[in-house]
Amino acid sequence: MRKVVIFGTTNFSRELSYYVEHDGGDEVAAYVLDKKYMKESTLDGKKVIAYEELESVYAKDEIEILISLGYSRMNQNRKEVFERCKRDGWQIGSFIHSSVENLASSVGEGNLIMDKAELRFHSVIGDGNILMTKTVISHDCIVGDFNYFAGSNHITGYCNIGNYNFFGTNCVITDRRIIGNHNIVGAGVCLNRPLEDHMFVAPAANRINSASEKMMDLMLIGK
Repeated sequence: MRKVVIFGTTNFSRELSYYVEHDGGDEVAAYVLDKKYMKESTLDGKKVIAYEELESVYAKDEIEILISLGYSRMNQNRKEVFERCKRDGWQIGSFIHSSVENLASSVGEGNLIMDKAELRFHSVIGDGNILMTKTVISHDCIVGDFNYFAGSNHITGYCNIGNYNFFGTNCVITDRRIIGNHNIVGAGVCLNRPLEDHMFVAPAANRINSASEKMMDLMLIGK
């Protein structure tokens, strides 16, 4: 059983804590946050420790740090904390839920891969990514560093994903697409073209019209 501290105090941090203890069987010893952002000393009965004081509480070979910061500043906050923790000599941990289908060729450091995600055959995952529930990284895909997949995403085969991207819930990237860096792909988008850097893709506007019951039957059954 490993002992971890979770960097962050958001709702996702709390969810991650639950999964680490109830699925992974590991101990979440505390939460940690930069002192200037601390608002409470405990969260869900666990201590919240200032990062500046962490070394006075735990030895560096005693714990692993799970970084639960989300997609703010296009995932840059997570990257900066990751690099600072490594520079200071802390161990960066990953969490991969037991329900994940993990056939990846390699998975880097500091990834958080939540329930029912799929890493399919010959996929490669870099560092510091967050894959929320039911995200699928298909065969032969390459995912870079510090991306955020909001859940139920489907990245189809042979795609190459760069760094610092955000993929909204239920978006689909069709096969063999190259996605650059610092992009936002909105919820529900089906993307069938490559993206360079610093691009935003929004879904088509919803079309909402009134219709009679007879018209609805015609649309459903075509008669």
